[in-house]
Amino acid sequence: MRACFGSLKRPDRPCPIHTIGLPTLSRTIHGRDAELADLRGALLGKGEAAIVPGAVVQGQGGLGKSTLARFYAERFKIEYYGILWVAAENGPADGLLAAANALEVPIAGLSPSVAAKAVLGAMAHSGQLWLVVYDNAAKPQDLAGYGMQGAQVHLIVTTRNGFGWDDYGTIWAGMLDFASEGGAAVKVLMEAAGRTYGAAEARLLAADLGGLPLALVVAGALIRESDEGFAEYRGRLAEIIAHLPPGDYPTSVIGAVKLSYDRLGADARLVLDLFAWFAAEGLEASLLTGVPGGDWV
Repeated sequence: MRACFGSLKRPDRPCPIHTIGLPTLSRTIHGRDAELADLRGALLGKGEAAIVPGAVVQGQGGLGKSTLARFYAERFKIEYYGILWVAAENGPADGLLAAANALEVPIAGLSPSVAAKAVLGAMAHSGQLWLVVYDNAAKPQDLAGYGMQGAQVHLIVTTRNGFGWDDYGTIWAGMLDFASEGGAAVKVLMEAAGRTYGAAEARLLAADLGGLPLALVVAGALIRESDEGFAEYRGRLAEIIAHLPPGDYPTSVIGAVKLSYDRLGADARLVLDLFAWFAAEGLEASLLTGVPGGDWV
């Protein structure tokens, strides 16, 4: 990778100096080369040269939409001056403010929406190419006024909502392949389990899990921790799935999470119950692991 030097004002720095809010890519990605190519093509090839459109990664929970966006950021980061990751469940305004310092945008006294649009304006006139990811956006209307038309910005939106994104290049994140022992789903499961053997049984379990990345990683992590076999895990998973009602997440994900949940101690289960009661997906582990700052009353 080329080294980056100088200030934000210099137009001769195509490699990234700012990565803001970017999650860690914690595992090897398998079976996403086609989606990655489609995502790259959507970002580069749609619209006029002065208008850099976005790409929407759609799909139900557990399919790895955010992981695909993170994979893109890792693969092509050298081409961007800055990368900004925004949690967009409640709109992108607050998350955009994280780039204010990097762009030297004064936002004191401004409302979040005005400040966020000032940040986008600074990106548009920076002379540098930025990558922005709006992760887990609920609906297109929530992004109104926070688009990238006319800006030197590539935008990726991940969402479960499959409607209303006609102005974006649409990338569908699908199941991973488990048709053979060398399929991407089998590789993900075996790597998560820390196993280099038992591919035949792993393939059967990957099929039971529907090739869903989230279910594969959760199952593999428990197998690694418990040192049980793929066949044993399959048996326990089948018992749980048989009694599950349909829901937003596939039953394979629910079953895999349930098996991991049951292995926890009472205190850990209580904490997870509280998290799930307050917000099933809106709370992060950093609330427990981070050190509070400021004055507490």
